Amino acid sequence: MSAPTQRPERGAQSAERNVELVVFRIGELLCGINIAAVQEVNKHLDFTPVHQAPDTIRGIVNLRGQVLTILDLRRYLGLPSRPVDGQARSIIVRHQGETVGLLVDEVDDIVSTSTEEILAPPPHLRGSYGDLFEGVLRQQHHLVAILGVERLWTNEPSARSN
Repeated sequence: MSAPTQRPERGAQSAERNVELVVFRIGELLCGINIAAVQEVNKHLDFTPVHQAPDTIRGIVNLRGQVLTILDLRRYLGLPSRPVDGQARSIIVRHQGETVGLLVDEVDDIVSTSTEEILAPPPHLRGSYGDLFEGVLRQQHHLVAILGVERLWTNEPSARSN
């Protein structure tokens, strides 16, 4: 007589997917970005301004022979620019073969979570700047707005109404 086969537990069939987020600050806003899109976090912020570029472009930088555009996420989100300090970082991200740097005020942490923990953004976030966010992660003492990297390419500030 053969031993009975064990059936997987009900929850095992719909395994949760885990995602890691690089969590960073832009002013008072706590944001996250999927680490799968992140090439690196860089504190080298010696970028060259670009004459007559949109004000969302902080400049360009030579990163190991590759010239990258640095987007100022403060300006991208309609916040005033601020001087770069020792906490500021450039998050280098990739999307569809393009690489850019995202200037942020500071990088906080890397958080691992289940995709089931990520909530849809509230309806009032949708609109000119809210379209950049693909979800919200509720943590113990705060919320993390999750930025969709691909939305930076499809939601140019010039195409939004301010």
